[in-house]
Amino acid sequence: MRVRIGPPGRTWIREHTACEEGRMFRDVQIQGPFARWEYTHTIEPDRLSACYVEDRAEYALRLGALGKLFAGGFVRRTLDCLFAYRHEFTAAAFRE
Repeated sequence: MRVRIGPPGRTWIREHTACEEGRMFRDVQIQGPFARWEYTHTIEPDRLSACYVEDRAEYALRLGALGKLFAGGFVRRTLDCLFAYRHEFTAAAFRE
């Protein structure tokens, strides 16, 4: 996957490390913009026709405390917006 971070962009390679069909999947970064990245997407049934969707991203920025100081807020806001959009998109797809 190519992501836009700065003008040149960057390659982001992730590997699926776990999967339970219809329930969850997990991927970890092999190469990319983070010092560490592990993402888990979980679907938990609530009732016969409803469920909870959870996205959990555990990550560390490059450059340690310096990376956190200069990019931590930006990365957090970007991920929050990304996951909010995904959840709204998913919910809308099932309402139709």
